[in-house]
This record gives sequence, structure tokens and C-alpha cells, in this order.
Amino acid sequence: METRSPILEVRRLAKAFGGLKVTNDVTFAVRKGELSAIIGPNGAGKTTLFNLVTGKLVPDAGEVLYKGERIDGLHPADIARRGIGRAFQITSIFKERTALENVLVAVLAREGRTTRLMRRALSHGREVRESMELLSMVALADRADTRAGSLPHGDQKRLDIAVALALNPELVLLDEPMAGMSPEERSVTVELIRRIWKERSLTLVFIEHDMDVVFGISEWIRVLNQGAMLAEGTPSEISRNRDVITAYLGEEIVE
Repeated sequence: METRSPILEVRRLAKAFGGLKVTNDVTFAVRKGELSAIIGPNGAGKTTLFNLVTGKLVPDAGEVLYKGERIDGLHPADIARRGIGRAFQITSIFKERTALENVLVAVLAREGRTTRLMRRALSHGREVRESMELLSMVALADRADTRAGSLPHGDQKRLDIAVALALNPELVLLDEPMAGMSPEERSVTVELIRRIWKERSLTLVFIEHDMDVVFGISEWIRVLNQGAMLAEGTPSEISRNRDVITAYLGEEIVE
């Protein structure tokens, strides 16, 4: 993989709950423009790692740097404003609002405006056009007026991605974007991830258990096990790593 400057650096990051070390001395750097996956067994600390990067949790030790500046300990909204977007394993959408309103809320928040301006914003072209463009990007333009809670599971997951993109992030973290999807929905979402990464020149990191997806689209893979970084490398390197095979992948992954 060619040399690129890091956009995100995690240094000796640690987090424990009670006596359980969920994140244990984790260090890695995400290169600008990278499309990468984080994999590992259930309980490996993957979502906790995302929570530490995005400010939902404060680390016990270590540092998180975004574009060379420390962000660990900052409020999640401040981290988002710096350019880090996130879509969650369990969607964070407003289920009583329409798909359009969900994206519009994020657009208004990015501009420091409140949802009290929602009715006025809906009558103004610029914000609505931008929101509709994002819905179109995730193949939901025809569902703009549908209440988010009424959307199928896969559509809700893609709406969550559109909301994350509304903040104009440079780095996007996706937590199990294919979880609970049908094979058809997974196929659509895989192509969506690949397309938004290319078209918006993003750095994109995702957590995923579907190994066909991970090895099919990732440039780089990081493997967590028991809260620690077990290995990282190209898909080819990871598929042949004996420690990874023993801990997680299983013999069938070896090429």
C-alpha cells in the first residue's frame, strides 16, 4: 500500500470497565483516503474503539489524534464538527421524522442552526436540495417523505449513512453497516460504501463480521482480539496470518 499521511492516529489507547480491559494499549494509524475494515470476535473491543475515537467514551490512557491534533476527551459534537462522521450499529435516526427531515436536521446542525428552523428550512431550496442529493446518493430519494421508522431495516441503515455524510466529514466510521441485512440489501450497501468512498474522496473505516465484504472491498484490515491489536495488513496478508486464523478467521479463509 502506498505511503499516505495519517488522518487518524490512535496511540496506546486503553479503556476498562471495572476490572475488564476492553481496549488494551491499541496503537495504529489510518491513512488519508484509506478504505479499511476492523474485524475481530464479539467482545474484541471494536465498538468501544469507535466510541473512544468519536468522544462517546473518554479513554483511561492513550491519545487520539485527528489530522495531528488531539481529540480524546472532546465532546462528540466537537469531534463531529472537526470532520469525523459516524453511522451506528443500531441506527440513530429519528424514527418519527421523514427520511428528508432526518438528513435536513444534520445539515442544519452542521451550520449551527436549530431544528426550530425546520419548517422554514423545508421551504428553502438550498438545504432541501443538499438533503435530497444525499438521499439520492444512498438510493432513498423516492422515500424522502416516508417516516424513517416505517422504512425497511436496510433503508434505515443507509439513511443513517446519509445523516453521517450530511456533516461533510473527511473521515467516516461505519459500525457494522451490513448487520441484519438480507443478501440483496448487503449487495446494495457494499456498492454504496465503495461509491461514496470514491466519489466523496473519503477516508472510510468500517466494522464488519461478513468476511466476504471485508475481503472484497478493504484496502487494509485491522484485527482486534481481547481488546488488543492482533494484526494489520492487506487482505492477502491477513488471510495468511497464522495468529489471525487461530484467533478468529478459521482455516477456510486461507487461500
